[in-house]
Amino acid sequence: MNSNGIDDFKYPRHRPWLLIGIVVALGVFLLVRVYGIKFPRSEEKAVPASGDTKEQPLPLKKAPVAVPLGEKAQPEAQPKQPAVTRTPVAVGTAPARNTEVEKARELDSKGRFLEARETYLSVLGGMQPGSVRDGVEKRLGEINVALVTSFQPMPEKMDYVVQRGDSVQKIAKKFGTTDDLVFLQNGLRTNEFLRVGDKFKVLKGTFAIEISKSRNDMVVKLNDRFFKRYAVATGKEGKTPIGTFVITAQKEKQPTWWKDNKAIPYGHPENILGTRWMAIRATGTTPEARGYGIHGTWDDKSIGKAESAGCIRMHNKDVEELFVLVPPGTAVTIAE
Repeated sequence: MNSNGIDDFKYPRHRPWLLIGIVVALGVFLLVRVYGIKFPRSEEKAVPASGDTKEQPLPLKKAPVAVPLGEKAQPEAQPKQPAVTRTPVAVGTAPARNTEVEKARELDSKGRFLEARETYLSVLGGMQPGSVRDGVEKRLGEINVALVTSFQPMPEKMDYVVQRGDSVQKIAKKFGTTDDLVFLQNGLRTNEFLRVGDKFKVLKGTFAIEISKSRNDMVVKLNDRFFKRYAVATGKEGKTPIGTFVITAQKEKQPTWWKDNKAIPYGHPENILGTRWMAIRATGTTPEARGYGIHGTWDDKSIGKAESAGCIRMHNKDVEELFVLVPPGTAVTIAE
């Protein structure tokens, strides 16, 4: 072997390209597998220079749309809401009044009688005659009587503390009411002894009576407001006098009827006065009229007609109720 051969081994005439390629490929493989380095591909985006590889969030708001000068941006279209049709109700028409009547009836059904009473009264003045008005008046009358004859408070009542020496009769006279009403309002019995310091409810309102001969009815008012309407009978051939009157102290239970100066006792078949009698006398410029009054009757068929001898007849149950309510001195107006 000569030296030329050794030299040929150390410095080959052809460079080892295959070996170099293998070494480079191996290096790339190690970089990818060990260090996780990724090289960008043509379809991928390059990693930002900061090295943050997290996905960037999308903006929450839409980018503003440029609007030419002088124009206003149009708001985004909102989903359409279903149209609500409202039926206009003119003030003072029947539907409006009926709505108030329904409100009063609802309060009534819930036992809120004072509120129901005020609502009934507020619509009554503007109502025309008819079945609705008749129904309102009937129920209002029932509520009024129930309130007045019970211990329930109402604007027309006041609290009273029993004093030494008081009696039901003295209290009734002091406040211009009736003994019967004081008993009823406070749940008393006629033989009950009053105790000093007892708390009573006493009516401080004023009743008035208006009678129509043409309608054969009676309207009772309390403090000039409707209280109750009653059917009555008036005199044949217009015999009932017209004008202003007052109820006198001659108020009788189970009255005796005097006919031709003869006393006909209560319960006798010829006694036509029913269960109660209240005499009236003329006031002001009304001509004097003797022997007239308001009384009950056993002839219920005559009520609503002109069939009496001149007095005002009522159903016995109605005149008994009225007897409790109105004291002597109550004003009575009789009109054609």
